[in-house]
Amino acid sequence: MSVSFSAPNQYFLDKLVTLSEKQTVTAADDIYDDRGFKLWAKGVAVSRELQSKLVLRKLAKPLESSLTVEHAVSFAEIIDDCLAKLGEEPLLQKISGVRSARQLLGEARTLKIPRPLRLLLTSVKLNDARAYEHTLWVVAICAGIAAELKAFTNDATNLLMAAVLHDIGESNINPEYFNTPRRLAPQEWKHVVSHPLIAQALVQDLTSLPAAVAQCVGQHHERHDGSGYPYQSRRADQHSLAGWIAVADVAASLLASGSKGASSSLALAMRVVPDEFDRDAAGVVSRAVRGTEDEFDVEGRGDCVADAREVMDRIESVRRALAEVAQTTRLAFVRQTCIGAEALLHTLTKSMRATGVLEAAMLGEGINDLQLMAERCLIVREVEWRMRNLGRNIYLRAESQPSPEPLAQLAGSIEMIDRSAA
Repeated sequence: MSVSFSAPNQYFLDKLVTLSEKQTVTAADDIYDDRGFKLWAKGVAVSRELQSKLVLRKLAKPLESSLTVEHAVSFAEIIDDCLAKLGEEPLLQKISGVRSARQLLGEARTLKIPRPLRLLLTSVKLNDARAYEHTLWVVAICAGIAAELKAFTNDATNLLMAAVLHDIGESNINPEYFNTPRRLAPQEWKHVVSHPLIAQALVQDLTSLPAAVAQCVGQHHERHDGSGYPYQSRRADQHSLAGWIAVADVAASLLASGSKGASSSLALAMRVVPDEFDRDAAGVVSRAVRGTEDEFDVEGRGDCVADAREVMDRIESVRRALAEVAQTTRLAFVRQTCIGAEALLHTLTKSMRATGVLEAAMLGEGINDLQLMAERCLIVREVEWRMRNLGRNIYLRAESQPSPEPLAQLAGSIEMIDRSAA
């Protein structure tokens, strides 16, 4: 997927106008369209009039690089907010509260964020408290990982910069996809999946930051076993620091929720599928929360230990469907996609068996042990989530093909996987 900033994104424009109503945003340069017509003069404040002028226009250069915002967020401000968050969150202190992590954060205060990205980060801080808090958690956890693993200074610097910028691509995505309580269909999920690519392009095209920063930003949702997105790349094709951000991103999402059993859920998520996460980084966060694990939330789970067998039956049904498609297709891409998907499903099967949850389901064990039942239910939920992610990834790969035939051949399997995942 290629990303272009010649035509202003409608969702970015909406956020820009909202920001301009809270803080002064002005044109740092004259803004021209691709035919040489001046649309906005240097020094003039942004308003809704600019938004109307930019509709259906292509610009001579990206809009993000032509604007400046008053009192823009700086790296020092983000670090100060991180340190403040550390003082409020005991679990965050466990991961990143060590002296060396705080020292890394302190040294990073002097880093400079390029002007176009300061604009985006300022918009996030003022307009999306949830997203900004998540960024703070990810930065703080990355500092803890880097300190514990004794990262070189240059690596630590690149890691923290990438952590700050990892979600800026969300500025170009329909916010409804992030805020809706309903489950997104694969056709909708593809827009969410594009945010790492957009963020990587913003860093590459609009700044002179190191290539490692852009690469880590673009890969923060990849997984070492190839089950991530947007490219389903494996460890050998990823930057070594990208796996650290991936761990921090998951840890931040779970711990910042404040939900019952969050630390226990994190420890389980790090180990439920072998080789999914960077082992060293996963080990840091798992060790950090060890001894603080709270009880799993058992309310409303019902007797879901018995659901394990049903999940296994679904996995086997999907594997048979994929095997049939692989045997009958004449397309090498479809065949390889099916083989890869079967391998991932096999890994999920092994993960389920390794926990003992299947034996408990067959023998009826653990029914009266609420915490044991809740842990096993969480394992089932984690496996089902990975099944859904697999279906979405197959859709993304098939849809990107030049011919519609691969998607047509795989549509039944995709629907089967998506429907089977709770």
